[in-house]
Amino acid sequence: MLVILLAALTMPQLVEVDAQVQVPNCRMSVELPAAIQKVMPTLQVVSSHAAANRELRIFLTTDPNGGMQLRFATAERVLLERRLPAAGYSCSALADAIALILERFMVDLGWSGRAPIPATELPPLPQTPAAQGPAPTPSDTRSTKLHGGLGVNLGYALETPLGGGGGIGVYTSWLAFDAGLGLNAARFQEQLIYYRTSLRGTLSLANERLFVHAGGCIGTAYRGCLRGFAGLDHWTATAHGAGIYAATTARSWQPVVGGSVGYLIEMTDIFLLTGDIWVALRPQDRGFTIVGARPASLPNQAGTGFAIGVRMQLF
Repeated sequence: MLVILLAALTMPQLVEVDAQVQVPNCRMSVELPAAIQKVMPTLQVVSSHAAANRELRIFLTTDPNGGMQLRFATAERVLLERRLPAAGYSCSALADAIALILERFMVDLGWSGRAPIPATELPPLPQTPAAQGPAPTPSDTRSTKLHGGLGVNLGYALETPLGGGGGIGVYTSWLAFDAGLGLNAARFQEQLIYYRTSLRGTLSLANERLFVHAGGCIGTAYRGCLRGFAGLDHWTATAHGAGIYAATTARSWQPVVGGSVGYLIEMTDIFLLTGDIWVALRPQDRGFTIVGARPASLPNQAGTGFAIGVRMQLF
């Protein structure tokens, strides 16, 4: 508890310290004057009974209840009392705390001899040259390198008849350029073979496409792509039936060209999601002959479809 007794007091210039407490491993009679001198260097601080003309005495004694008692007094009266806990302070921390209490007391009396706060000169912040520009993002850095890897996809052909399948391929990319080599395989819905009004058998179709593609992709982590492709389609038609429509297989090769629009999405540094909608153009097939009769349910000259897949970036 702090008690300040206001009285007429000449501003003290000479302070006597009387530290009578016993703190383990601590010479409070030395530590306390040093702490006061550090906070108030213009004040003259002496040890107990060293000066007869002291203007202010600081007493630090043991409290009967086990704590410590701090008193500021003149020859006539006690000006300030405060009780301090016996535990929880190191030697230097206790001395610094008492020095700050004294400084606050002196300031309340009008004393202005505080130690000046040393000026700290901070180093200037580093300046980034304007010519350098912002640091490139990871996506920007990756897009300037030559990359390559493997890809797989699943797709669906929106033709007559309908078909579906998948494919594998290799690819390479640099900046906006994107190219690759692919092999796709598809199977189409089984078709019925009629002779006049009689059902004579069924026809199943299979297709393998070997092609190269090239184009461009714009963007960073999310890219829109436009590509063209060219290659060869290999068709296999197998007829199953009775009589003259017994099991027969015919094969045909035909060139194919087309284009696609799609996307690339970078999921990680290694894996990318892909998607494409494609259009294929091919000449009218003339290679199928099944027992002298051409089935009418072969693929059209123009075909469309879509595919989704995953790329794995190897470099």
